[in-house]
Amino acid sequence: MTSPARAPQSLDQLIPGQRYLKWIIAGLPSLAMVAAAINKLMVSPEMVANMKGVPDPTAWLPRLGIITLVSVALYWLPKTSLIGTILLTAYLGGAVAVHLLMLETNPAAPIILAVLFWVGYGMRCPRVMVEADLLPRR
Repeated sequence: MTSPARAPQSLDQLIPGQRYLKWIIAGLPSLAMVAAAINKLMVSPEMVANMKGVPDPTAWLPRLGIITLVSVALYWLPKTSLIGTILLTAYLGGAVAVHLLMLETNPAAPIILAVLFWVGYGMRCPRVMVEADLLPRR
């Protein structure tokens, strides 16, 4: 007789090296967002050029940079990481809309960043993956 397969106790049993992988997956999109936020706070000419069609982009860029930095900070604080993930997803959803409506370019980058934020959050907080039935219950 074969015994039933035991459910893994954590992600470490499912994904070798998961301890480091979760920080890389969560860290890469965070670095991209922080770099973009710094460019917005500095009101770089590239950012002003990207905001064609927006009245007075120099007034909006610092506000967007602050919103981005606050959202990334909330993402990294353990007690507020879910709120940060939701805020970053909403922010990136707006970026997708801007790409489609105003810039008429491919919105793949903000979509990929949003997916990476959720994957990173799910790997850092496995209970979310259990609730979504992506990981077996103990």
